[in-house]
Amino acid sequence: MLPLKYGQKIAFLSGGYGGGPPEDDLHFSILQDKISNLELLKPKSCGEWLDHIGSADVLVSGRFHHLVAAASRGARSVSLPGNTPKNHALCECLQLPPPIALQPDDFEERLVDAFNSAEPVNRKMRRSILRLAENNFAWRGGPSFA
Repeated sequence: MLPLKYGQKIAFLSGGYGGGPPEDDLHFSILQDKISNLELLKPKSCGEWLDHIGSADVLVSGRFHHLVAAASRGARSVSLPGNTPKNHALCECLQLPPPIALQPDDFEERLVDAFNSAEPVNRKMRRSILRLAENNFAWRGGPSFA
């Protein structure tokens, strides 16, 4: 097992609209052999989704919206590559380490580094994320997150 700094609750958040993509199952199967207390979470509601994000010591996901929500809630996260380049751009924008590809020879070392240096995005960045979310919903009279 890998020597990780945050070891109480490490959540692998999977799923999305209509179910989860196949790479989630592959990523989880690779990681569960490396991380002793990795928990696979597939929330069934928005409230459950937010509770999972808020209660994890570190969230692991390759899903863009899961990572955005984690950043907006001040949760530590480790990004995996998703099925588009969005996660790379998100990590760059939020000044987080880039997504960890699980195939290269050095992925275990990079994974340990990512876990042990995982920190929440700062408060100013969280406010910015929430403002962008409000703009995203404004066109259809959506909720306010202020």
